Amino acid sequence: IVPLAIVDAPRVAPSARRGSLNAVSMPGAAADRESPPSHVVRPATTTRAPGTKPHALIVDDVPSNRMLFGLHVKKLGIDVTEAEDGAKAVEACGVEVLDWTAVPRPAVAPQSSAIPFDLIFMDSVMPNVDGLTATRAMRAAGCTQPIIGVTGNALEEDQRAFHDAGADAVLTKPVSRTALKRTLVEYGIIDDDDLAGGPPGAPSSPAPSRSP
Repeated sequence: IVPLAIVDAPRVAPSARRGSLNAVSMPGAAADRESPPSHVVRPATTTRAPGTKPHALIVDDVPSNRMLFGLHVKKLGIDVTEAEDGAKAVEACGVEVLDWTAVPRPAVAPQSSAIPFDLIFMDSVMPNVDGLTATRAMRAAGCTQPIIGVTGNALEEDQRAFHDAGADAVLTKPVSRTALKRTLVEYGIIDDDDLAGGPPGAPSSPAPSRSP
């Protein structure tokens, strides 16, 4: 299990892979760069009343990971619900799965209510139901909310599998605070002004670079 730590260490140069948002901590690296999603952003779709806090679902089988990641998400003014595996995540979204083994996606019942989250952070490797299968089930049910994969697998083929399952972007553990904030801004969960929340006089983060 790769710990889902939040770090502020320098990161490696942006990945050239389309659709990835990698934030791999590399001590001693000279540059502090991020590789943002280069895909078309899926706006957050919610029934949230104006003036209420956004709501994120954090899915991870390790309690300490959920607690740490949730703490930093909450600091950005976002309510958090936790789920310990893909099955619990799908249940929290109100999706009824009829057959988990159906291909190419699990068979689901028609969605009867709106999904109560603005954004979903989905771990990849979990017991019971993994993140990729859960993502497929949510998309099969018509979920239009952004699903952000969070994985310790930095290999391109592993992250591509997450995208193929229906994830909008992939964050690589350990996740930096900057990558987290930019993801939330990218999907309209927080405002750009929230990125300027560092200590007075701190240098601003470089503008996101995009793949063609």
